[in-house]
Amino acid sequence: MAALGLGVDVRVLANVGGRVTAAVTLSLLLLLAISIGLAICLFLLPIAWMRREESEYRWFALTVLAYAVLPGYDAMALRYIRFPLSFRRTAFGSFIAYAFSQLLGFPLLTGGSVPLTLTTAGGAGLSAGPQHSQSLEAWLAHVPGLKVALPSSPHDVKGLMVGAVRDDNPTVVILNKRMLGTKGPVPEEIYEIPFGHANVMRSGTDATIIAVGRMAPEAMVAAASLAEAGVEVEVIDVRSVQPLDSATILDSVRRTNRALVVHEAVTFGGIGAEISSQIQEEAFDFLDAPVLRVGAPFSPVPFSPVLERAYIPDSNRIANGVRHLLERSGA
Repeated sequence: MAALGLGVDVRVLANVGGRVTAAVTLSLLLLLAISIGLAICLFLLPIAWMRREESEYRWFALTVLAYAVLPGYDAMALRYIRFPLSFRRTAFGSFIAYAFSQLLGFPLLTGGSVPLTLTTAGGAGLSAGPQHSQSLEAWLAHVPGLKVALPSSPHDVKGLMVGAVRDDNPTVVILNKRMLGTKGPVPEEIYEIPFGHANVMRSGTDATIIAVGRMAPEAMVAAASLAEAGVEVEVIDVRSVQPLDSATILDSVRRTNRALVVHEAVTFGGIGAEISSQIQEEAFDFLDAPVLRVGAPFSPVPFSPVLERAYIPDSNRIANGVRHLLERSGA
C-alpha cells in the first residue's frame, strides 16, 4: 500500500475514517433513542396513565419540552377528555410563545370544542429579566375562540380555574408570579367563576378604574388613598380579558363619567387599548375627560430591582392618573 507524502499510511487513514463514521452513527442512534424516550415520557405515558383513570378531569404539569407534544393533548381533548395543563415547572408565561402554532392553530381549525386548559404565570417583579417577566395576555386575547383569565386573588384563582376546566373551549389562566403564595379566604367547597364576569371591588362616583390581574389590588390601595382626599373611585377587576365584561365597565363609566385602565403589560398595544376603544365608542357622550391608560413603558423589563420597581405600575401611579383625570375634567 502506498504512503502519502507526509509519511502517513493510507490504511491508517482508512481505519480512522471508519471509526469516525461509526462514532457519528452511534451518536445519531443515541440521539434518536433519547428523542423516543422523551416522547414516551411526555406523551405516551400520560395516555397510558389516563386510561387507568376513571375521572373526566386530569392534570399534567409540563416543562418547556412538553410544548412539542401539545398537539397530542389537543387531539385527546377533541375526544372530550378535559386536560388542565400546568407550566408550573417553568412558571414563565413568556415561554408560551413556543406553543403558539399548536395552542392557537390546531384547536381553532378543528371546528369543534377543545376542552383544554393551560395554566401559566406572567408579570414582573422578581428580577427575573426581560425573557422571564413579560405580560402577554393581549397576544392570547387576540385569538377568536381562546378564553383568557387573569385572577387577582386566591378566591378568584380557584373559581376561575374551575370555570376554565369545565369550559368546552380552550382556556388560558395566567397567574401573576408576584402573587404566588398570596393568602386569602377561599371556600372549601367547589365554586365556579364564569369567564366574562367582572368584579366590582369598590363602588364610587368620581371615576372608574378598570384593572387587569395584579393591578386590581394596587387599584384598591390607590382608591383608599384617594378616598382620604374625598375622591370616591369605583374599582373593577375584569377577571378575564377574553371574553371581556364590557357591560359592567360601560355601566360604571356612564355613572362616574371618567375612566382609567391599568395593566402591568406595556401600554402600547395592550389590552387597555381595546377597553379604552370600547368606552370611547359606546359611552363617549358620558365622558367628562378622555380615557387614560396606565401601564409599563414600551421597553424590555429591567433586571435591576430598582429599575424594575420604577417600570411596573403601582398604586401611586394609579392615584396620580385619577388626579390627572379630575384635572382634565375641571373637577
